[in-house]
Amino acid sequence: FKAIDTKVVNSDVYSANFKQLKEGIYKTIAIFSKKARGMMTRYIIENNINEISSLKLFNLDGYFYNEDLSSAKDLVFCR
Repeated sequence: FKAIDTKVVNSDVYSANFKQLKEGIYKTIAIFSKKARGMMTRYIIENNINEISSLKLFNLDGYFYNEDLSSAKDLVFCR
């Protein structure tokens, strides 16, 4: 895996993080995040998503956009 060098990319770069509620705290659990990334990729393709505002509507498998945990370019989805 190679990280994206945001200094040379001539576009905005966003990240999506997926967290699970465990013991009262939202935590990233790798296996669930991997599955969620695949679901989100499919969602983007099937719905022809080309706006970040539309991506925030992603809600498969119990995930929802969590505005409180997100920042301008780091979108956090919880379940």
